[in-house]
Amino acid sequence: MRIGELSRATGVPVRLLRYYEQQELLTAHRTPGGHREYEADAPVQVGRIRALLAAGLTSRTIRELMPCWEDGRLHPCVRDRLTAQLAELNTRIGELSTARDALADLTALSPKRPDGASGGASGNGPGPSMTRLVGAVPTCCTPGGAVTRVVGWWRPGAPVPPRPLPRRWISR
Repeated sequence: MRIGELSRATGVPVRLLRYYEQQELLTAHRTPGGHREYEADAPVQVGRIRALLAAGLTSRTIRELMPCWEDGRLHPCVRDRLTAQLAELNTRIGELSTARDALADLTALSPKRPDGASGGASGNGPGPSMTRLVGAVPTCCTPGGAVTRVVGWWRPGAPVPPRPLPRRWISR
């Protein structure tokens, strides 16, 4: 089976099949003309590689596990290794969950801009329905990073101020 046929049979791009070969996850023999020839069971091997990658295993780990397949299942000798990988993944998920919660807390502390995005400040403007656009703008929120103050008023329900802000609204 040639690489194009394997790609069509598995739905995996040719470039990725070459990468699998480079990482020694998949083997191909060369024809006298230099073309790759894969064994008849190559689609099954590619399916295993995809399943192991989807499980979060590295190419190195997959390379070490590929000889451990018996009758379409992994040999029991690799159970401890997979259990350790699962424990590591659960630890990372816990860390990411903690980071997400901390970021959500920080986001809740940040006042909303008149356009509904986070950051900036709003206050009372002239008239009951006018809101001060922004008192001071952090340089991270402005194009070019040089803006220190924006002057302008915005009526809720009116079109959102354009991005980037018009020069007449900006004082440096």
